[in-house]
Amino acid sequence: MGEKTLKKTKLGKISARISGICLAAVLLTGTFVGAMPVLAATSVKKETSAKTAAAASGSPEVWIHQQYEYKYDEIDGESKMVYDVNYAQLKLTDASAEAYPELKHALDRYNQARVRLADHTIEDILSQIDEMKKEGYPFYEAFADKEKICLRRVDEDVVSFVRVTDWYGGGAHGYSGWYGTSFDAKAGTEIMLSDLIPAKNNRKLKQALIKELRKAYDDPDREYEIWFDLEGTMDHYSVEADPDAEVNLDEENYQYAYNWVLDPQGVTFFFNPYELAAYAYGGQQVTILFDEYPELFSDSFSATEKGFVLNFRPYEDLRFDLDGLGDIDTLRVTEIQDEESYQSGSYDGLQIELNGKIFEDRSWETYIYDFDPMLVRTMDGSCWLYVLCQEENDWEVTYIYDLNGRTPRLVGTADAVEQSFDIPYSEEYSGSLFSQVTDPASFRIGTRAQVLSTLFVTKRAHTGMDGMPVPDDKRWKTTSDFTLTLKKATSFDCVDDKGRLTGKTCGVSKGEKLILRYTDGETYCDAETEDGTMVRIFQDKDAENGWPYTVNGFELNELFEHVVFAG
Repeated sequence: MGEKTLKKTKLGKISARISGICLAAVLLTGTFVGAMPVLAATSVKKETSAKTAAAASGSPEVWIHQQYEYKYDEIDGESKMVYDVNYAQLKLTDASAEAYPELKHALDRYNQARVRLADHTIEDILSQIDEMKKEGYPFYEAFADKEKICLRRVDEDVVSFVRVTDWYGGGAHGYSGWYGTSFDAKAGTEIMLSDLIPAKNNRKLKQALIKELRKAYDDPDREYEIWFDLEGTMDHYSVEADPDAEVNLDEENYQYAYNWVLDPQGVTFFFNPYELAAYAYGGQQVTILFDEYPELFSDSFSATEKGFVLNFRPYEDLRFDLDGLGDIDTLRVTEIQDEESYQSGSYDGLQIELNGKIFEDRSWETYIYDFDPMLVRTMDGSCWLYVLCQEENDWEVTYIYDLNGRTPRLVGTADAVEQSFDIPYSEEYSGSLFSQVTDPASFRIGTRAQVLSTLFVTKRAHTGMDGMPVPDDKRWKTTSDFTLTLKKATSFDCVDDKGRLTGKTCGVSKGEKLILRYTDGETYCDAETEDGTMVRIFQDKDAENGWPYTVNGFELNELFEHVVFAG
């Protein structure tokens, strides 16, 4: 096939093993650059500056900004979507940006590179569509390049995440991939694999990976192995390989950089479709635990000593140490779907598989349309599975499962944890902004409150002894500056900055704007007046019918402008 040279794009490590027939198979999935499986996580070069200590204690708070880009065009006399591209950027809260300035700079550079790649992808898609039109090729389906971020470790030392991508480039089928990136939280530099595993241990790492891959994926009942040539292929991976270097597949000793992420208990390695096995077998991933292979690692980073959360994807074989004994446990979460729900695009329940033991939960009282699983391990070593589910009318609820017995069991349900709780951030950002649970000792729960209007509200919480989220705040905090305007002058009870009634009343003039800041979720809202005073507005309701709502004897629409309730 002549000389074959691959050059990494600005966003990442080469991840596809492409040679001979395998190259042709990859090309079946599409041809535009943004969709090629060479795409991986941003490689931010290490800075030479010394580490900057965090200005305050506590883990950085990372938010995910999901950006959406799509376009419709006239094709074959119809308006059709021609591309659907979404990608994620990572942001720090203002307080975390001040405490971790170097990390903020690193994420800024990552985000800039991510935007450039998305722009290049879109340009390439449009160019290919123009070529298809000129040549008269049929257009069947929109080109797609989508990703989701799973935060894997966020603490004072490390911020790591996995980009889970799905794309379609006009070929026989699409392609999916997993790409890891890990940052030193204090220094703001990308952690290289050689920082964790010295080059002298390159051979030992290969042996450990081959052992774990065979343990995880070899099936004695299968007539043949799934691997192309496991030992031969692994010989071309190296701890020292430059992720930015060109790879010439005609060279005898070409080298790939590993695709990996630093987890709370070790390092997870990803091998995407076509790297080690055929597309039909999907990708493979294995975790090398610090405690199981201590001889491999340097002392620069180690397992976290705190509780942690691993965000992962449906159908992913998450590998971790459940009981702290130093061996691998495997967790997989998939949907249960009958024919009727399949037609409607919904699910009837969850199947949870832990080390081969299967638990099916069909207790759902409504259809589920999407779900995000997360493994929660508390400081005492207890493990729980949180599954954030999207129900009808975009209502979100969290299902909590106990993983500490032989078989998973349902503990209960709770308000939505922060996994996909959209929060308005700034007018400069489009798309959605949300966070993921990263610390079982402190995270947000969210819900909708029907007080004065429909409000999206959050509380701080932690994982309790029984696995259920335990609120740490008395009041819910609103997620936006929702504002009502008074139609009549009236007075309300005053509250202090802790939410305590002061015993005084405050008069508020007609036409004054009130920003709803806090609520108990049922009977009152604490609102900020134009001069900064906080007042408590009690909402009453008809005892028999529950409607209409009233305040100070007036129906809501008589007293306020801009009252909005969602159905």
